[in-house]
Formats: sequence, structure tokens, C-alpha cells
Amino acid sequence: ISVEELERNLVIKVNKDAVMKIAVSGDLFSVDKGLYQLNLTVGGIPFKSSELVQSINPRLDGCMRNWNWLNGEDTSIQETVRMTEKMQCFLVAGRGSFFPGRGFALFHIDYTYPSKEESKANWRVEVNAQINPATDTGVLFALVSKDMAVPLSLALIDYHSTAKMKRQFLIMSVENVVVSRIEIQVCDREHIVEISVSINDVFLSFDGTLGQKELDESQLQTTLLLLNDHLEKGVKTYVGGLPDVAVTATPVTAFYHGCMTMKIQNKPLDLDDSVYKHNDITSHSCPPIKSAK
Repeated sequence: ISVEELERNLVIKVNKDAVMKIAVSGDLFSVDKGLYQLNLTVGGIPFKSSELVQSINPRLDGCMRNWNWLNGEDTSIQETVRMTEKMQCFLVAGRGSFFPGRGFALFHIDYTYPSKEESKANWRVEVNAQINPATDTGVLFALVSKDMAVPLSLALIDYHSTAKMKRQFLIMSVENVVVSRIEIQVCDREHIVEISVSINDVFLSFDGTLGQKELDESQLQTTLLLLNDHLEKGVKTYVGGLPDVAVTATPVTAFYHGCMTMKIQNKPLDLDDSVYKHNDITSHSCPPIKSAK
């Protein structure tokens, strides 16, 4: 891909074939103290996207190699990338979102739906995730309340605190109580995780195998009522980690490290639509994952 100036026109070429020609009303270069200057921005625009004549998403989500800016006269961009690891391309990349083991993505998602009773709303939390972890401990998904409680979480953990066993588990918890658990082997390939939670029941599966409930029916209903109270007051959705909550608030507080794609309420989750996302998380590309165990 190349962009060339030709007689007050910008000509954009792909594989040396011109695909677009843009007329320029003014000068591309400004003169400052006898020197010609050109402001060059890579990967986005230096102003609000609402100021564009035609509405587009201006953020680059991909990788560029073999740059040649201004016929090689400017090297500042290359030098910036060389010194900044998170700006460098993966040697090999696949689909999915990459979580580096630090940071999270935050979303505002409504889990309620209309009820036949006007004074009451039903709710259901449904999550489907394809995961390829590099480490055996980390938060995949969590709901966090205004008082920094963790009313629901889905996480990987390498220890069974009750049985005192050092093994790999996938757990679903309400606050610091594990409600469902399944023993797994995870740091080897991609796996599918599913949960469905309502006021009446919980469902956890790993590659189609159902998780075991850790509570009897009475304890489970009491715990789900607690989750219901939190949802009525409002929660925020965190993916890949947690904010600064107490370590006793939930069984796992570590950040997730690895690749993951997720659906919430049967809708694909796009990390570029998040309210907040850590800068080191890549939304749509993943490197090959090697276990760090």
C-alpha cells in the first residue's frame, strides 16, 4: 500500500494499482523557518472521529511491516516502535483477543429481561468463551458491584482449598463461595467454557463436560438470592481480570494470561466496544500460546 502526492492529489495504490484519488485544496506541507513540515499520524487520527466528514472507525487493528515514510527520510516512528514492545507485531498471529496477564476490559451490560410481574425483572447471565491459556490461574469473567464485592466470577485456579489438592480447576463463584467446579487440563489447546446462571440454578461446562455443584439445594438458593440482590443494585462486567478488590472478595484475583474470545448473552464481545481496556490487551489478534506452567 502506498500514498503519493501528485499535482495536488493524494493517490492511494494497492499492489502498485491506483485505487483512490483525493483532491487536496491546500498545501500538504507547511513551512516553518524555511523548512517544510508534514504531520504524519499512524494507526489513527489526532482528533475526534465525530469531526470526520464520513463516519468510520479510524483505529487501526492490525499489523504493518516494512515501513517507508517520506522515502526513508523520517525514522522517528520506526525508532518509537523499536523501543516500545507493545507496538511491535506478533511474528505469527491468529484470531481472538490476547490478554498479557495484566489489565482487564470493562463493560456495562444489562442482564435483566422483562417479567410478567411489572414490579419485578428476571435476569440471566450467559457466557460462552473459547480460551487458550498460557497460565493455570486467572479470572476469565466477573461481575463487580458498586461496593467492590464480586457477586459472580468465572476463573481458572490450580488449587482445591477444601480438599487441599494441587490440581487444575475451572470454578464459578458467588462472592468468595465456589458454587460449581470442574477438574480440567487446560494449558494445552483451545477449550470451550460455558456458564448460565439464573435465580433458580447454575450451569457450568468445560468442553461439554458439566461441572459439579459444590452446594446443596438450600445453600445454592441462598447464594443465588445474594447474587440477585447485587444485580438489582447494578454491577459492572470485567473480562480478563478484576479491579482493586480485596483478595478475600473472591477465590481468584489474578489476571488472565492467554487468548480468549467470548460471547455474553449470546452476543459476540468486541473489546473495542469496552468502556475501558488495558493498553496491552489486543482486541483481535493472538500470538501462538505457550504454557508458562
